Amino acid sequence: MLFPDDPQGIVATGFIAAGPWDESSQLNIMDDTVDKKIARNLDRDDMVTTTMSTFVSSTVHCARCHNHKFDPISQEDYYSLQSVFAGVDRQSAL
Repeated sequence: MLFPDDPQGIVATGFIAAGPWDESSQLNIMDDTVDKKIARNLDRDDMVTTTMSTFVSSTVHCARCHNHKFDPISQEDYYSLQSVFAGVDRQSAL
């Protein structure tokens, strides 16, 4: 975002898009269905957990469902970070 014409910026964030992608959920489910929303949410969850594991060296799986008293990441923080990736939509290489 800071330097959109710099190819190194794409390389630096490529790990987000290089994560697991459930192609069957993303391509074979009709848009505007609950199943499609679930698939997109799970895809964003993969992006959040990859980002947090990479930069914070912490897992955030628990925060997806609930808060723990001493966890560094709250459920609110988790969903705030997930909203950052809400505009990211992967495309098939077809």
